[in-house]
Amino acid sequence: MVSTHVRDLLEQASDDVPEVDLAQVAWDAATAQRRAVRRRVLLGASVTAGVAAVATVVVRDRAGSPSPRPDRGPVGPQRLASADVGGVDVALAPEPGGETLLPRYGDAQALALGRSIGFEDAGPLAKLGPDTGLTTQDAAVRAVLLAWSTRAEGMLAVLHTPGGGDGREYLVCTGVPLVRADSTQTGQGMLLDPRTIRDDRRAVVLPQPGEVVVLDARTGTADRIPVPDRTLFRTGWAKDNTTVVATGTAGTWLVDTVSGRVQRPTGPVGAGWLDVATDDDGTTAVRSFAASGALTGIRALRGPVLSVSTESVSNTEGWVAAHAYLGQTYAGAVARSQGLVAVQADVRPTPRVLASTRTPGVPKGAYRPLLWGPGDVVILESRSFQGLSQVPTIRLLAWNVIDGTLAFVGEVGPVRAVGYGFTGAFSL
Repeated sequence: MVSTHVRDLLEQASDDVPEVDLAQVAWDAATAQRRAVRRRVLLGASVTAGVAAVATVVVRDRAGSPSPRPDRGPVGPQRLASADVGGVDVALAPEPGGETLLPRYGDAQALALGRSIGFEDAGPLAKLGPDTGLTTQDAAVRAVLLAWSTRAEGMLAVLHTPGGGDGREYLVCTGVPLVRADSTQTGQGMLLDPRTIRDDRRAVVLPQPGEVVVLDARTGTADRIPVPDRTLFRTGWAKDNTTVVATGTAGTWLVDTVSGRVQRPTGPVGAGWLDVATDDDGTTAVRSFAASGALTGIRALRGPVLSVSTESVSNTEGWVAAHAYLGQTYAGAVARSQGLVAVQADVRPTPRVLASTRTPGVPKGAYRPLLWGPGDVVILESRSFQGLSQVPTIRLLAWNVIDGTLAFVGEVGPVRAVGYGFTGAFSL
């Protein structure tokens, strides 16, 4: 939460001013410095080695061998126009209508990300659970989606398992009905954290009022761990892959999924190695965490004022990304007021920003980071509205924070607000 004063400043829209078209930052020099910066990331050597081993799960196929990278062709993504704002490189993203014209993300196949993620109707999809025809499956979970179920009078988790047999790309866990968890009144339904899927991609954690639900992706069954908080709306795996960080409107909890022990931490906790967050006094900082989720360090963010508004995603190179609202310095320079912020957690963390346009149809919270791909690329969700439609268009994009390029990954949907369809809430 930021103070009322700071939030008022950040939400003031600047008058229309010409967008700045400055020369490109010296990318060759930045790339040369990149490896030296990595050495300064405050992550223990043993921690880094452990996470690197986990990260290979993401880019390997279901047989366990590295997936071949597709031929990108002679022409790759082009650098976006950018501006230097107070020492921060700001890449200017295209309008939503231009997103599908971006070059295809070269590592989409290696990450099992197709051009379309979602389904028209969850009813005909294969069912997973003890009372279904499919009682067990071995495919890794690529994404988690949520579908409304009139039969269950709530929502059901849908597992995206592109490596499954018999063409079963989506599996509905019918034996684990979920109620709408929307204590934040965002209108998006249950909020899925970037750390919803465990690193081995064989288990999923979901928030419910007064409990944490650990869903076994192999059997479609779940363990429910009581938590004394009816306002839980987000859960994510810590990097030890046994602790869950559960968030409610009044604070956070640490849940041991092995012993069932629940404790209220005295300080900040996080799911992942790093996050970037804005404090009550308006200060934005990069925070580092132990494998158990405990806070290990804080470093203030450099550059003009911005306010982080979403959960973060981090990688083993010390990069972390989150959505942020941009202060008046940014708005005055580039006439944009929100975007994705990425920063490497060295001793002088300077952010990079992917700024979304302010054209009609671009809502608040237009970008949401989902995961990091190979080569310091963050996969993000882009939301927009077309015409008078009340249903958002959701696309996946890939932003290379070093090269300043943007690529198209795929479409998400169709998205439905009601009925027995895909809600649009998902996690990769």
